Amino acid sequence: MRHIPEDELHAYLDQGLSRSQAVEIESHLAGCSSCRATRDAIAALRDRTTALLATLSPPRRLPPAFDTLREQAADRVSTRRRQMRLGVWAASLVAAVGLGWTASSLIGPGRTESVAARETTAAPQVAAPQVAAPRPAVAVAGADTGGPRPAVDRTPKATPVRLQPTPRPPAARRALQKAREDSIRAAGGIDLQLLGIGRTGHIGFNEPGSGVESRTRLITLDLVTRKDAAADFFGEDNVPREAVTMGVGTILEAREIVILATGEHKAHIVRRAVEGEVDHEVAATFLQRHSSTTFYLDAAAGARLTRIGTPWLLGPVEWTPQLTVNAVTWLSHETEKAILKLTQRDYAEHRLSSLVAAHGTPGALNGLVFNALGAKIRGRSKLPRRQQIICFSPHPDDDVISMGGILRKLVENENTITVAYMTSGNLAVFDHDVRRHLDFLSRVAGERGMAEGAVSRLLSRVEEFLTTKRTGDVDIEEVRDIKRMIRESEAVAGLRTLGLEEGAARFLDLPFYQTGKVRKDPIGPADVAIVRELLEGSRPDLVFVAGDLSDPHGTHRMCKEAIDRALAESVAGGMPRPEVWLYRGAWQEWPVTEATWLVPLSQEELRLKIQAIFKHQSQKDTAPFPGPDEREFWQRVEARNKGTAAELDRLGLAEYFAMEAYVVEEAR
Repeated sequence: MRHIPEDELHAYLDQGLSRSQAVEIESHLAGCSSCRATRDAIAALRDRTTALLATLSPPRRLPPAFDTLREQAADRVSTRRRQMRLGVWAASLVAAVGLGWTASSLIGPGRTESVAARETTAAPQVAAPQVAAPRPAVAVAGADTGGPRPAVDRTPKATPVRLQPTPRPPAARRALQKAREDSIRAAGGIDLQLLGIGRTGHIGFNEPGSGVESRTRLITLDLVTRKDAAADFFGEDNVPREAVTMGVGTILEAREIVILATGEHKAHIVRRAVEGEVDHEVAATFLQRHSSTTFYLDAAAGARLTRIGTPWLLGPVEWTPQLTVNAVTWLSHETEKAILKLTQRDYAEHRLSSLVAAHGTPGALNGLVFNALGAKIRGRSKLPRRQQIICFSPHPDDDVISMGGILRKLVENENTITVAYMTSGNLAVFDHDVRRHLDFLSRVAGERGMAEGAVSRLLSRVEEFLTTKRTGDVDIEEVRDIKRMIRESEAVAGLRTLGLEEGAARFLDLPFYQTGKVRKDPIGPADVAIVRELLEGSRPDLVFVAGDLSDPHGTHRMCKEAIDRALAESVAGGMPRPEVWLYRGAWQEWPVTEATWLVPLSQEELRLKIQAIFKHQSQKDTAPFPGPDEREFWQRVEARNKGTAAELDRLGLAEYFAMEAYVVEEAR
């Protein structure tokens, strides 16, 4: 048997090999005890050398400024630990109410990976099918048993920090990384490891290619990871390129692992981590080898799991109307046939014979689903007419991006429409746009003989701030106001394109958003009161609310919370509850099987909608917070609206140019 040369083992321990070379060495080490012994001897010698160097060269005293930075960092760590304790408590609460499935109910009989998944919210809109799988005994994570409190690593992933001092030499870096590992062992190991999961499948910051034996180390961040973190660093260019992370091997030594995931954008990687093969390219798949790992998921993050998406592949199910539509639509995709062309053989070959049996014949079943999907289509004649309507827009462009088509139709139907812009959106305006608008103001003032003194003072004040502004600095009040007014003027221009006048716009400027930072305040009574005042003053028949909850900054989610609370208070006070339609478009679209209504758009209507989006010039070309989708918003809209129409065409229904989708929210 070939043995690995010592120089290659040194390079392996230094993390200096390519992914393929590292994988080859790890595979060899798994089957060669001689090479493992050599590797361990080299590692031990290096550790002794590092300790000797530390003895001969004691650490030098850092300047006082570094002591201050260290104290600030310690305060931040303390704050983060308090936040993570709340996270563990939340996970414990979920476990206590018993919302969980075993790995066998998620993956299906025959798979033995010890990975479980649990939902942290109510079940999806699809009634949960009954799958023949045992439910696990519930253990409350972190419960106080009266004994010694467990050692808990509450850091789901290392926080990337831009290092300004001169980088440490490799030997010193390795010593620090070893010290981290030693401190964990000295504490008796980790009892509970709390993790998140990135879109690349990374846990901690173990990016694609991380080995199962990897330890605490400095790692280069994947491009996808840096894009996802851009909103927290005011742009991708400011995201650090490296981070220190616990290794996969370190994580797997924890006695219990809890991993949290929420949102549609995590659904694909959650399924890959839970149901896919173990792969170095997806570090989260290594959790399948752990004896006690639990996934806590909301309905959106778990939507692609077989247990949720296609449960009939695992065993008998209870065929609800929604599950029936989902199954027939899925079969149409699998066979690449229109719904009305599906045969008994198609159903039998895809484990859906019981569904046909419940309806008698394939023809009857096909017709039922075909008609159910067709009944969702609502042209202008079937839309509200002469009613009071409020469209809540979290940012000043969400209305035209997500529902510009139906807004135009509602205007033509003579409805009284109020578009309520809930936040100023000023964080998403670049500084160069401020300079451009101020330059315009200066030119107008100079040529028209306006009060140049006030304009000059404003220009000087703003320019002085922008010249010295650093990334992450909170804008001064004057700059925030200018950015707010830029967004407001763009919003009014967009409404006029769709046929609405300036009076239709209401700028709520909710307090929770007014921090000047990416991270907002929680929704408070003042936010709810502003929304409630609008609702009770208008008493709408229909309300549109953003259901696009995967926005990268969380504003959509927080705005919906304010609306839900205001609606509950208003209805409790005697106001009739309006019908609530949820729209999407900026970040994803409703699938046709989930949508309540599908609104067709002509080529001219889609063009008008895109023109309204173009009025938001500060968001065109490059938006400050684009999210994982690099396309401009008008490009996303065009692709998604055309894609929804194309989906109906593929299923064999009527062909349309484009289509918007909406979900009617059930009253609570």
